[in-house]
Amino acid sequence: MPPRVALRDCRERVPQGPYGWDKSLRSVHVVSSKDQQIDESHIRPIGVLKRQPTLGGEGDDGSEGEEDDDEEEGEGTFQHVSSEERKLRDITRRHRDICKKYVQIKSKAKSVEQYFGGPEDFHRFLKENGDVLGAVGEKGETLLHHFARQRKGQLLVRHLVGDFPELVHQKNRNGYTAPHIAGVQDTCNQQFIKAILKTREKIPALHQECGNGNLLHIILQSMLPIVEIVHNALKEVSDAQQRHKILEDLFACRDKKGQTPLHVAINTIARHNTGLTTPDIPPMIRFISFALAENPQALSHTDNIGRTPLHVAVKAIGDSFASPPPSQPSPNIEYLIDWVQDLTTRCPREFYKRTEDNRLPYELLGSAKNYTVLRKLSEDIKRLYMRELPVDELKEILYDVPTVGTQPHSSGPGGEKTIYFDLSNDAENNYTYKRLTRLARHVQFESILHHVDLPCLTVSGGENLLEDSQSDQEESRRTSSLPGRVDFVKVFQWLRSKGVSEIIDVSVVDDCNTPHCEEAIEMALRGFGVEILNWNRFDMPSDAIFNAAPGVRELYLYSSSNNEVLRGWSAPGGLEKLEKVRADEF
Repeated sequence: MPPRVALRDCRERVPQGPYGWDKSLRSVHVVSSKDQQIDESHIRPIGVLKRQPTLGGEGDDGSEGEEDDDEEEGEGTFQHVSSEERKLRDITRRHRDICKKYVQIKSKAKSVEQYFGGPEDFHRFLKENGDVLGAVGEKGETLLHHFARQRKGQLLVRHLVGDFPELVHQKNRNGYTAPHIAGVQDTCNQQFIKAILKTREKIPALHQECGNGNLLHIILQSMLPIVEIVHNALKEVSDAQQRHKILEDLFACRDKKGQTPLHVAINTIARHNTGLTTPDIPPMIRFISFALAENPQALSHTDNIGRTPLHVAVKAIGDSFASPPPSQPSPNIEYLIDWVQDLTTRCPREFYKRTEDNRLPYELLGSAKNYTVLRKLSEDIKRLYMRELPVDELKEILYDVPTVGTQPHSSGPGGEKTIYFDLSNDAENNYTYKRLTRLARHVQFESILHHVDLPCLTVSGGENLLEDSQSDQEESRRTSSLPGRVDFVKVFQWLRSKGVSEIIDVSVVDDCNTPHCEEAIEMALRGFGVEILNWNRFDMPSDAIFNAAPGVRELYLYSSSNNEVLRGWSAPGGLEKLEKVRADEF
């Protein structure tokens, strides 16, 4: 019978270790079928039993510990120690020695040479260790991986990256680069990241992905003091196209939740009880504003549940006012409110995008939109929808229950209001002030109206409407003494008295024979911020239009072929003063 192979200790047995094998086991014996031990003088160790490490090691940072032992004991496979393995072990041992000795040096030197005691000592260090400084040791780790776990080493790290830039991108066998190791430690190694960001590899390092986003994700989540360094590094890219491409790629990267760095930044700002101090937040706001100015597309990326960064920001604002509401929003939320407020002007189209459950940003505010501190933001978002969306869709967004345009109705539990005033289909064109008042006795208007549509009509009575209590005495006299017709002045004054402050679209059919004078039109529309003006009156002068609706975007003109008026429209200082109207629309 051929001899059988068994594992035996060359010394006397001792109690087993935690893995079932005695810790002193270091050799293999060949035993005959009769269990007779051969001459031990010929026995020599040919390998060790090693426990196969698991991915992720002892933590979630991809590191597998910094064991000082060259061998690991435990159950597993029997592996032959090759010369290559011994070489890797030696590299790792020397990496650890370098790292240990370096961090033990107490110095406030400003250069790596001074840190080592002078140029001669530093060059001696390079000569003695030059063969391993750029080498890869066990587990695919470099000297940078070891320094990523230390709190010292900026000067040497910068020198290493200068001589061996590839070290920044070397991944260990778990797929982590040294910057990622530094970023996902329990206490983030900001000093190491700062050192990397001062090298020529700073931009490529930010792009590095490790299966859960890039390095920028980590910095924006847990290394806020470094955000300003990143901001400055990106601003230093002089080529505009290159800078745009860098930011486009950085902010398109997604983590496991589908979140881009912008999503992460918003979540970081919105966190309530993280110990973040107010000075941490303005640099973050400046950075993401800079990124959006260079790459507005970053605001369009959605996460795994269909939310853009704007959705995340608005929901965070709304949630911060959940019951019980705070007396004052936290400083972080105030910064977020200002940022979203700015986006209503800079990126208005983003407010029309819906989440997967079909909600617009305005709806994500929830009941918070009723708070005074959010009134301006709420009104600005509402104005965007008034400009673009049809009335029926507006009702669904602003209120859960559809409302009626001008007909009396009771306010429902949702506090719905009337969003337009339209008399164009009314058969009766002769109104008294009392009838006008009865018409909307139970109507509560929104402060911003989608449109006002008035046919040619007369309004008898209501002269008190011409005495504007909010105007000074001289202005009131001017209004009450206007020549000619003042019917529409009364209607618009009445709307003001009902709480209307803005009207997006105004359509008026004036009397062809006795139209309202220019001053009456100015008085009627003053301060409403009209954006679409269709006042059906021939030959309205440029000055009257400008004074009535200086921010008009869409303008309808009616001409009787009066050459003087036509010249006035086209002359310098005429319609060109209307900055928001394009010339090709005249």
